[in-house]
Amino acid sequence: MKLLDAIGKNLSLYQEMTQARVPYDFLKKQEKEVLLQFCKKVNQMHMGEIIAALQSEAIVYLIKDSVFLSFLLKLNCEDKIDTDRLSLLLAHAEENSLLSDYKYEELYRVLTDEHIFSEWKYEYLRYYSQYGFDDEQKTVLMYGLEKMRNFTEISLSELSESERMLLVKPFFKAGRINNIISERTIWRYLEQTEVQEILQTFSTDWRISSGLNLKQMEEIGSNADAILRDLKIVISYLPDDCLELFFERWMESEALVYDLKQLKRNLPDAKNEEIIKMVKNRTSYLNFLYGNYLSEMNLEHLYDKKQDLLIYAITHRKKHFLSVVKENSSAFMRLSRFSLLLDKDLNP
Repeated sequence: MKLLDAIGKNLSLYQEMTQARVPYDFLKKQEKEVLLQFCKKVNQMHMGEIIAALQSEAIVYLIKDSVFLSFLLKLNCEDKIDTDRLSLLLAHAEENSLLSDYKYEELYRVLTDEHIFSEWKYEYLRYYSQYGFDDEQKTVLMYGLEKMRNFTEISLSELSESERMLLVKPFFKAGRINNIISERTIWRYLEQTEVQEILQTFSTDWRISSGLNLKQMEEIGSNADAILRDLKIVISYLPDDCLELFFERWMESEALVYDLKQLKRNLPDAKNEEIIKMVKNRTSYLNFLYGNYLSEMNLEHLYDKKQDLLIYAITHRKKHFLSVVKENSSAFMRLSRFSLLLDKDLNP
């Protein structure tokens, strides 16, 4: 008798699941009685087609919060809302109750907002909807959320409210800090107003986009006032069409504060042609930084070995070697890339 009852219940559950379009895999994930009651409710509301279009995580949410089915049915009937958006919203909600936390109008507003990507509907609803962002801010935020997904495993729930608001800042979108946002320690620097202004200064969407490393971020965070002050002074001497390349040269440095001090000293007397030449490559930049000793040479188109050798000589202040290069610049420029003379180990 018990066996027949069990078979009857299983058959009833199977029929209800089939009609409700709930995948049979849920038999392994949910208690049978809970699953049966859920499927009956779906069938009573004729929502099988809607359930069939949802991803598994969304169905899991509805089983836990079956009261939301009536809201789901109403939302699904709205012309501007597709099932994919609803599915992602429910899947991301997980253990959190949408009904107790949000009004229908708020859900509708977020679901129909084209500036909020489908995969971030719930995150926006939970963390940002109360701020009333304009369309531009929403667009920047979507980029910020993408950066978080692609470059760190830190979740939004792990961030403080003020840290989450950093994702709305244009500098976050620009990508200069992509490689270091996974370092939890740098977030305290990002909250500093001066650091934000520094990052914003060189975070315009350049075609080239060198990123900061952890050491550079720590240097900026520890010397934000001085760097911001000196950076503004240095920029004031640079032509607009040199800014992009200047930031690339500066980002190649491991001594940001030192570079700005040197540039602040050297730039006032520099001619416009010298400034343009300075930003062409790292060799030209360092040459200018360390006294412009090779100012008469064209350092723009050099083999890597020649660049490496000159960089070594400039930064280690090998004045005798640089004098030889300067006096014999034509011969130096003609050297083959395979010449032993270009081996810095042979040129102490």
